[in-house]
Amino acid sequence: MVPSPTLVAVSPVFRRLSVAAIGLALLTIAVPSSTSPDAAASASPATSATRGASSCAATQWVGSWAASPNGPDTIGDFTSRALQDQTVRMVVRPTLSGSQARLRLTNRYHRQSVTLGAVTVAVRESGATPAASTVRQVLFGGSTSVTIRAGYDVLSDPLSFRVRAGEDLLVSIHVPGTVADPAQHIVTNQTSYLAPSGTGDHSADVDGAAFTRTTRGVFSTGWYFVAGLDVRGPRRIGSIVAFGDSITDGYQARPSGTESFAGLDRNVRYPDVLLRRVTQARPGQRWSVLNAGVSGNRLLRPDGSRDRYRTSAQRRFTIDALVSPGVTDVIVLIGTNDLTSRPGSRSNLLRGYRALISEARAARVAIHLATVPPLGLRPNSSAERLRQAINRWVRQQRLATSVIDADAALRDQRRPQLLRAAYDSGDGVHPSTAGYQRLAQAVRLGQLRGARC
Repeated sequence: MVPSPTLVAVSPVFRRLSVAAIGLALLTIAVPSSTSPDAAASASPATSATRGASSCAATQWVGSWAASPNGPDTIGDFTSRALQDQTVRMVVRPTLSGSQARLRLTNRYHRQSVTLGAVTVAVRESGATPAASTVRQVLFGGSTSVTIRAGYDVLSDPLSFRVRAGEDLLVSIHVPGTVADPAQHIVTNQTSYLAPSGTGDHSADVDGAAFTRTTRGVFSTGWYFVAGLDVRGPRRIGSIVAFGDSITDGYQARPSGTESFAGLDRNVRYPDVLLRRVTQARPGQRWSVLNAGVSGNRLLRPDGSRDRYRTSAQRRFTIDALVSPGVTDVIVLIGTNDLTSRPGSRSNLLRGYRALISEARAARVAIHLATVPPLGLRPNSSAERLRQAINRWVRQQRLATSVIDADAALRDQRRPQLLRAAYDSGDGVHPSTAGYQRLAQAVRLGQLRGARC
């Protein structure tokens, strides 16, 4: 019997699934076609999958790259482009090496099933051009195409493919039909490429001639459907998940708030800098750093919102952080958007932070909680007073594994409600390249747990 691809239910019901149930599905290569993915996940013992490095199997899957999908219309009036019988070629940069890989594709927030055609992966030579000898077909349950049900992710079959940390890969996906509002990550800080609509399958092209457009628009969009790349590695490897909003995404803004693209194609997000720090400081221990930032994300669901696409940090914490393959540590930097628009109450926000901490501890994942950086608010405004109150609690609580004082690292010493000028990208909220470097330096490497077997 040819196995069907591994489907993982994540939305809209993923809040009802346990960490162990989702995690086992992520570690399963394939399930028989006669077995539903939900049944396969729920039939597993609760002690298995998601404890990351606490599982002492000889080898394990470890996340090497990740991107959390946005739902359509996640940021203001942004409208996702439709894809129609065309190929997208996306640039991703792995953070961990390996000789066996698998892709994770997502249809997490779409209302209908999506059928994708051929998918390939290759080492990038330049632009949209791959190193010709490295182009590999990706299979799903032995098939060159895959249908992803609404609210599901899918894992590819394992692929013998050399992944090198820091070496750009090209993931190409042919979309044979028409998909409006495709699953994507909006703020990528990375140029990716599109063949024109109606031009068919160019996923296996060994040059970039067909890819005449880039994905950059109002935002640096472009990671369509692809949500993760895992590699197979020894048990001593662990992954650090940076979980948060546009600050984790590495967004840099003009004074108007629009994206400045100052970090485009430069890999200067704070998780990028953190990866370089841990690699240099601990050369004998291999790490990956996964970016689970979603621009516009809030800790709490917006008051009165029925838009299921505006998924709160609480709702996505399990699937985007706690069940990331090989996860040992999660850095949580969230709360900016809760304070800048319709601020919630102190008690509700603290309840949200406590919930994340409780979930991480239950999954045996170390959680490092960050203070909320300056937002450029008036010193005596209610939102600034709330930010200060939240930060006092974060510094004083002893529930999280450690505290990262992002506020102290980035604030102006004389006017603490503001970012230091050198750390401000332009809008008073989002750090500059220097600010992101400083933020990464605020992480105390000795507090990171790492793999323990």
